[in-house]
Order: sequence, then C-alpha cells, then structure tokens
Amino acid sequence: MPNKSRKDPYQKLKLLGSKKEQQMNQKIQELLNKKEYIQSAAQHSQVIAHKVKKIQDSVEKLSVPFNIPTKKDVANVAKLSIQIEEKIDDMDEKLFYLINEIEELKQKTKKGKNTGDSPYDNTSTARNNRASSNRPYAAKRVNEKKKKVSSLFIAYLRDSLQNPKNPSSKLGERQWQI
Repeated sequence: MPNKSRKDPYQKLKLLGSKKEQQMNQKIQELLNKKEYIQSAAQHSQVIAHKVKKIQDSVEKLSVPFNIPTKKDVANVAKLSIQIEEKIDDMDEKLFYLINEIEELKQKTKKGKNTGDSPYDNTSTARNNRASSNRPYAAKRVNEKKKKVSSLFIAYLRDSLQNPKNPSSKLGERQWQI
C-alpha cells in the first residue's frame, strides 16, 4: 500500500504536466498562425538576408588583403582534393593493370625458357622455326613491351600533372594494347 500512495503523486504530476504541455502547444500554434506575425517574420527575414549578404561580401573583400581563406576558397580546395583523389585512384588502377601485365610477361618469358615454348606463339611450327640462338629475341621483345608500358604510364602522369582540371587525360584516348 505505501508504494501505491507514492506512485499516485507522480502519476498526478505526470497528468498535470501533459495537460500543461498541450495548453502551451495550443497557445504557440495560435500565436504562429496569425497573419500579422507571418508577414512581419517574412519582412524581417528579407532584411536579415540582405544584411547577411552584405556581411558575406565584406568578409570576401577583407579576406584578400589579410590573406584569409573564404568559404568559397575552402570549397574550391575541397573540389580539387576530390579531383586529385579520383586521379590517384585512376592511376592506381592503371598501375595495377601494368603490374599485372608485367607479371604475365615475366611468366610467359619463364615458360618460354623452361619448356622451349615462345611466350608469343605456341604453335609447333613456330617453335621448330626458332633456333636456340633466337632466345634473346624473346627477352628483347619483353623488354620492348616493358618500355612501352612504362612510357605510356609516364605520359599519363605527365598529362595528369599538366592538366589537373581535366580528369580525362590523353591516355584515355590511347590504346592499351601492348
């Protein structure tokens, strides 16, 4: 019984609080729904927006002599960093492709040395036509392909650095056929 008597005052307080909350919400709604209040708020918001615009212009003008970055400057830096990230990701993908190609060429070269097969032509007539003295030719072809891949990658890096605003470089137009 003593616990029930303790809960009653809390229950009564809870009911009283919810009643007062509803009354306050109704009063606020009545105040906000008046046309005069809405019109005056609209006029004040236009005045405030004009003042904020003037302040932003003043800050923009003062930032130049004081060498302080503005919001626009920070936004531009953020855009540039995103573009750089995208270019790095693109270069990373292409570098991964190049590494895989080089590894495949190494595997083909090893296969050609170990089994007598050429990494470029595995037909028996082609194997028979090649003498053992022609083995350096295969290594020379692999080195040429490595140089071509390296020069393509270097050209891509050069184009990317020279043209940072345009994410598509000349490499996209080139063929990656080796």
